[in-house]
Parts: sequence; C-alpha cells; structure tokens
Amino acid sequence: MISYYRQINADVAERECRIDDTPENIPEMIEKFIEPLDWLEREGVKHEEILVDYTGGRKWMSAVAISMCQHFGLRSAYVHADFSPQINKPDKETVHLIETTSVVQHVHLSDLREADNSFNRGKFGDALCEYSALMDKIADAGRREEILVKKISARPS
Repeated sequence: MISYYRQINADVAERECRIDDTPENIPEMIEKFIEPLDWLEREGVKHEEILVDYTGGRKWMSAVAISMCQHFGLRSAYVHADFSPQINKPDKETVHLIETTSVVQHVHLSDLREADNSFNRGKFGDALCEYSALMDKIADAGRREEILVKKISARPS
C-alpha cells in the first residue's frame, strides 16, 4: 500500500511504520494494515482496485497481509524471480508477478510452477498429470475448508 501512496504523491512518511516481525505484534500489524485500507476507502478506492504486494514482508507480516486480504476480499501478489547461481542473485529476466489472491493458490504455487516448467520443456504428458494432480489438491482443499467452516459455525458460542 505504501507504493499506492507514492503513486498518488501522498505523504508517505506519516503512513510508513516499522514493526518487529514477531507473533506478539500481530495485533499491531493488523491495525497498521487496516489504517491505510480505511484511508483508501475514504479516498473512494474500491477493494477490487487494490493489489497488496507482500513481497518484502517478513513471515509474520506476510501471514497477516495474506489473512487480511482474504478477510477484506483484496487481491494480493508476490514478485518472484528465479535464483541464478551463475550471478549469485535473482535473475532479473525471470521476474514476474504472481497473483496470490487465494490462500489455496498460494499453498500450491510450487506445484503449479513445476507443472508450468514441464509444459514449457515440452513434456506435455508430465504437465497434464501435474496439472490434474494440482486440480485434485485444490478441490480437496476447498472441500476441507468448506467442512471446517461448517464445523466452526456449528460450534456453540
């Protein structure tokens, strides 16, 4: 969201914050996520126009960002690049944005990458098997999530 502030020339210094990436700070991370979201809403920005990039976040911050995106129905993305051992850093030629709006998608990105790699290498039979297995996993995860939601909502308050 900081990049959005910069795009519209807002006063970024007032909105940036530094929080230690620890589980104890999750409530503060949630609060700091909601503040700019409230501001964007007041500015008339619709949720479907927001894309949260959590690439630079640490593990707890990324977990909060993904969870908040799911809660508020926001799109989320991660900037990925393959590591090149020849240059000992990420290969800028492989940089691409991976939209991770669904947690299920996020969990299965490595499976998807493997299937894509098979397809791109011309191993279409392998790719078909890998894509099919991934679809089964996603469907199973969706069914498990649906069952879990039903169980949670059925619990007495």
